[in-house]
Amino acid sequence: MSVKSIIRSTYKKASLKMLLPSVYKKHAKKAVNPKKAVFIEVRSAQLSDNFTLINDALAEQGFTISLHCLRLGFVGFTKYLKNCLAMVKDIADARYVFLNERSNVYGCLPIRKETVTVQTWHACGAFKRFGLSTGDVAFGEAKEDSLNYPPYGNLDYITVSSPEVIWAYEEAMNIKPDSGQQMVAIGTSRTDMFFDKKRLAAARDNLLSVVPAADGKQIILYAPTFRGNSTSGAKIPNALDIARLKKSLSEDTILLIKHHPLAKDKQVIPDNCRDFAFDITRTLSIEDALMAADLCISDYSSLVFEYSLMDKPMVFFAYDMQEYIDDRGFYYPFEEFCPGPIAKDMDQLIEAIDEAQHSGLEKVRAFRKKFMSSCDGHATERLLELISTAKPL
Repeated sequence: MSVKSIIRSTYKKASLKMLLPSVYKKHAKKAVNPKKAVFIEVRSAQLSDNFTLINDALAEQGFTISLHCLRLGFVGFTKYLKNCLAMVKDIADARYVFLNERSNVYGCLPIRKETVTVQTWHACGAFKRFGLSTGDVAFGEAKEDSLNYPPYGNLDYITVSSPEVIWAYEEAMNIKPDSGQQMVAIGTSRTDMFFDKKRLAAARDNLLSVVPAADGKQIILYAPTFRGNSTSGAKIPNALDIARLKKSLSEDTILLIKHHPLAKDKQVIPDNCRDFAFDITRTLSIEDALMAADLCISDYSSLVFEYSLMDKPMVFFAYDMQEYIDDRGFYYPFEEFCPGPIAKDMDQLIEAIDEAQHSGLEKVRAFRKKFMSSCDGHATERLLELISTAKPL
């Protein structure tokens, strides 16, 4: 490591352990505002779907609401530190703070006892290993850093989609029985929209406004996760042969392509497939895409949990499964976990789509019952009720 890198690393760690905590202490001298809530987006530039319903519900109750987008990995350290400083000052008198991702900045702060902190996480179920569960694989970060600069510190509640997955989150977030941090299987707030009939009906209209060619067509959604590292070059997978897929499917079928928002490169669609394949990564929300799709092709993305709520078939295009296992790993054996056929090349993918379309949905329903049992359209209500009685002022 160069001298410059050592200096930069030392400065960053000093900011976590000294600068930001001291700023927080200074601003925490004022009384807590019982009607103030702060949402923290670690990477996103806007309020994400993880927070939307909670935000709307608190607004209806007359809360003063703030949003801080730290933009980790998207801006330089000086700008990131400036964003963190603004956040630290603002949360100092907040009654409620919501996160949906890891944050060693928040974890290192001396959060006052009157503030209630909720981690809603940005994924349902437990599929890919994360946090301290990845400390021994290529994807993970040094376990020592995670313990010295705790990315899951200061959490009062962590909401999960089912009692089945509590053990995985406790492992990943290093939650100990005597920590006072509570893992609550009350459902995940953003899944409430999948039970909203008006929202479901609007999804098709939203799709048609972006892809008019979808009118009257069967819709297959391809929604894979990224490859590589989320903070240093996330890329889209490159094994899908769009032209061949078009040739294998009926003319009344179209393909929607929705890549992970962290991936910076774009899908190349052949000229002769532009009436068949449509990249909606930047133009349609993943919720609308999941609601409108008749079949979903994914790989290792946690969106399959949400899609199971749609009671529709899914296919897993896992052409690099062993590589992904070696780099990151899973909480459950992949081939036992998947509620749909697995394909490792284009031949198998074409067969898997046909199989999924003509098979029953027993596996999907069993999968939903196991991993999404607490998601019933009322998770936001339960969350608000829970925090309203926490830490009485």
